Formats: sequence, structure tokens, C-alpha cells
Amino acid sequence: MSSFQEYLQQASQKLWPDNFNPDQLEMSEEDTYRDYERMKRMYPREARFIAAMVEDLCDRLEYEGSPMFDEQPDAVSIYRMAEEVWIRMKGRDAGNPGPDDPVIQLSLILICNEFHMRRCRYRQRRRLF
Repeated sequence: MSSFQEYLQQASQKLWPDNFNPDQLEMSEEDTYRDYERMKRMYPREARFIAAMVEDLCDRLEYEGSPMFDEQPDAVSIYRMAEEVWIRMKGRDAGNPGPDDPVIQLSLILICNEFHMRRCRYRQRRRLF
């Protein structure tokens, strides 16, 4: 065995001990979901309320052929969803929210995050079947 091959073998043993399985690096979908839910419980009260509304809106969009699963979701539709969250929180008579409104900003972040989580789950399930 050449010295280079020996070096690679030694380096490999340092990086991957015999008792380590690289498959352990991947979390199952169930573990990922539980971890995500645990983190969401740490949101401030108002953010949890907004997150619940975002989940409700996304639940209505979770169907085959939904714009949520388009290669590039429409930014205008996502902004409209954020406005709908704002209206639910503030009421229809509160006027129009500006793009810099904190509720709109947080809603946009939570919507994009929820889209991402659901798109990952959708892709993973499509690979299985």
C-alpha cells in the first residue's frame, strides 16, 4: 500500500470512527417535524398567533398542483397572504398595511418558512412513490 493510500485511510478513520454511521446525520421527517414544532413553541405569543394563521392559510393551499409547489411561487400571492393575516389581526376597518408594517414583515417570513417546510416534505414524499 502506498504512503498516500495509508494517509487517506488514517484520515478517514479520524473523520469517521468505526462506530459512526453517516446515515445518523439525517433526521427522519418525523424528527424534523417534532424539532420544528419545539422551536415554534419558543416564539413570542403574538408570533405564535400569526404562525397559526399562516399554517391555516397554507393548509388550504396544500393540494396537488397548488401554487405553493410551483418551482417559483408568486411573490404577489405570498404578499396577499401576509395582508390576509394582517386583516385577521387588525380588522378590515384598520386601513391598509404598508410593506414595512411589522405584522406584514413577520407574516412574510413565516409564510416563506412554512412554504419551504411543506415543499421539502412534498418533494421527499414524491421521491418515495
